[in-house]
Amino acid sequence: MAYNNLSAGLSGAFASLIFGVLLITMTKTTFMYLFIISAIFFLMGGIVFAVKVPQKELDARINGAG
Repeated sequence: MAYNNLSAGLSGAFASLIFGVLLITMTKTTFMYLFIISAIFFLMGGIVFAVKVPQKELDARINGAG
């Protein structure tokens, strides 16, 4: 669970500020930017997860659950 919080923490820290500004001035363009920025934060969270979580830990949890 801690690894999930680590990967989601980056997007959660900045998302409310950025999305708040975008939602105040909502146009067709800013609505599109909302989804683009959301995708960028999603990818950044995935990159942090891939860098911080060792493969041995993933293998141990997958093999232990099965």
